[in-house]
Formats: sequence, structure tokens, C-alpha cells
Amino acid sequence: MRKLMWFTIGFAAACAAGIYLGVGLWLAPVCAVLGIGLCFLKRKYTAVAATICIGIAVGSLWSWGYDALYLKEARFYDGKTEVAVVTVTDYSYETNYGVAADGTVKLEGKSYRIRLYTESKEPLQPGDVIEGKIRFRLTTADSLQGETYHQGDGIFLLGYVQKDFKLRKSESIPPQYRGAYIRMKLSKMICDVFPGDTAAFAVALLLGDSSMLSYEMDTDFKLSGIRHVIAVSGLHVSILMSLVYILSIRKRYLSAIIGIPVLILFAAVIGFTPSVTRACIMQILMLLALALNKEYDPPTALAFAVLGMLCVNPRTIVSVSFQLSVGCLIGIFLFYERIKGFLLRKLKISKIKKLRDRVVFAGVSGVSITLSTMITTTPLSAAYFGTVSIVGVLTNLLTLWVISFIFIGILM
Repeated sequence: MRKLMWFTIGFAAACAAGIYLGVGLWLAPVCAVLGIGLCFLKRKYTAVAATICIGIAVGSLWSWGYDALYLKEARFYDGKTEVAVVTVTDYSYETNYGVAADGTVKLEGKSYRIRLYTESKEPLQPGDVIEGKIRFRLTTADSLQGETYHQGDGIFLLGYVQKDFKLRKSESIPPQYRGAYIRMKLSKMICDVFPGDTAAFAVALLLGDSSMLSYEMDTDFKLSGIRHVIAVSGLHVSILMSLVYILSIRKRYLSAIIGIPVLILFAAVIGFTPSVTRACIMQILMLLALALNKEYDPPTALAFAVLGMLCVNPRTIVSVSFQLSVGCLIGIFLFYERIKGFLLRKLKISKIKKLRDRVVFAGVSGVSITLSTMITTTPLSAAYFGTVSIVGVLTNLLTLWVISFIFIGILM
């Protein structure tokens, strides 16, 4: 029995119930008593049910405590204009009214991530400090102005800087923000190397920044069902690790020694987005399993990654990229082997002997992966984006195999 997986299912369900349904703390003692009671029953599946119930109890308690204790001060400042000091943690980008940048602010001794908006056109960089009157807006559901998507990324406040603020420019980039610095340098380097339209795609593919894409190109990706290739996720992490594995001469210890720092650096450069963080945690677990000669179990690794991310921020559960990333893997775990087996039986392929069989098998695997992920992610795509690509299976089959070469080529 995969105890960690079932516990995480309960934990995640409790986080979702608390955020989407407003279920309170009462769920924790109810599920705790139910879980303990099930432990004494020696029937089939009672151990699974008990583990899920205990996970729900712990998840409810953790989600409630995080909301009541950590977000208390942020909720107090919602809608208020106060003098505050914000340290910029990333490079700014232009808006219709000025520039915006992510940063951190201390309120009542607690540090919060904040997205800052100013009417100034002066660009900001990591390490800059802004001091002045800021109007705060909470990003969670109990905000006076309604919730926003930022909470899934750990940004619980939006800040609108009033006029006459003080700006202290940083002379150098602090070490903790070097990931953002590397991302900026890579982006500029790509723009120098590639032509304009190609540079936009290269930046999106390598760094997940689609801001340079034209509206037409972005729409084309969505309609063709391959928008995910420019949203850095597990696909890109697996390609990167394949390259590391080849460069380390397929040595498991060397792969772990090189791969783990590379994964952490890559996640930092991308900005520790939920999908990349999930993929990097699972890849690190796989590298450790190889180095220690232990069995690697993908569902358990996914559960570990999800549990760790929800412990850091229970509201990660509302992140669209997190839901799509986890949904893809759940679809693969549940349906990939069944779909592949069905297609191989229909094509009457049992053994791979000839080149034709290899080609057909590769095609069947590609179709099976695409179909299995679409089963779980299509409802999410329809709900969040209002569109579903009916040619997604074909376009993914035709394009995904070459994405690996393009990704590695951009790195080169």
C-alpha cells in the first residue's frame, strides 16, 4: 500500500475543500476520529480509507492554521494604505501605467511576497528597495476586491505604490536573487543570437516567458493544442535531465552529483513555478534512488512533491499550472498502460523485432501518453481557458519528438 500517496490525497483534498468550499476546522476532528476507528477494522481497503481520513484531518488542521496564523496580518492590511518597505526580488516589466515587479514586504514581523505596481517608468531590479505609501490588496477569496490567481504562486498581496515614494537602487544583485539575474541574461543572450520571431519562441520554450510572443503566435499554440510546450514543466525538466544523463556518461553517481544542483538552479532561474518545482522534486528523488540503488516509485514521488509544496503553501492547490502538471501525471499513471495495451492488441504487435514495429510502437506510445493526459486535463482546460483543441493528439504526435532537439539546441 502506498501510504504516502493515500495520505497526500487526503491532505490535498482537505486543502481544496478549505479553499474552494470554505470547509472549516471541524473537518479535522471528524476525520481524525473516523480514521482512528477504521484502523481497528481488519477489512479490505480500510487501511487505505483510514490513511485518507488521517490525511484529511492533518490537511484541514494545517490549512486552517496557515490561513489563521500566517495570513492574519496580510488580511488586516487588505484595502488599507500604509507606509511600508518593499525589497524587489525580480526584474520589473512594463504595464499600461508604469512598471510592476515582485518583492517581499514585512508586516507585523512576518514576510510576505507581494506584486508591486508603480506609475514610474524607471525599471527595477532585484535588491532595489521601495519605501513609501502603498495601497494593499489581498489575493485570497476573502479579499475586499475578490481573489486573484496570484495566491497559487505564493503571492498574497498586491501593492499599488502611491506618489512620492523613495527608491534605493541596489549596486549589485544579492546572491539569493541570482536566479532572476541568470534568467535575464539568458533572455538577452537569446535575443542577440536569434531573429525576432524565433527569439520570442526560444525564450518561451527555454524560460517559460511568453510575454514576447505575438498574439497570433500564442493563439496558434492554443488552438493547435501544444501551448504546454512553451509553459516550462515536466517535459522540459525531463529533456534537461536526459542531457545531463548523457553528459555524465550514464553514471548514476555522477548524474546525481551534476543533476541535483542543475535542477535546483533551473527551478530558481524559472522562478520556482509550481509545475517546475513539482517536476524538479520528482527528478531529484529519481536521481537519489538511482544513486542509492533504491526503487523509484513515480506515484509516491508525486505524492512527496505535492505534499511538500502544499506544506509550504496550501494555496498552491488553486494554481492552474499545478493542477495541470499533477493532472497530466495522474492521467499517465491511470490510463497510459491500458491505452497502449489496447492499441498494440488492435495492431497485433506483441514483440518488437523489425524497424517497422519500433516505429509503430513509438507512435503508439506517443498517442497513448497524449490521450491519457488529455483525459484528466481536458476538463481543466475547458474550465479555465474556455477552449479545447480537437487536433491536440495529432499535433502533439507530430511536434513533441522534435521539441527535445530544439530545447537542447537553444541551450547549445
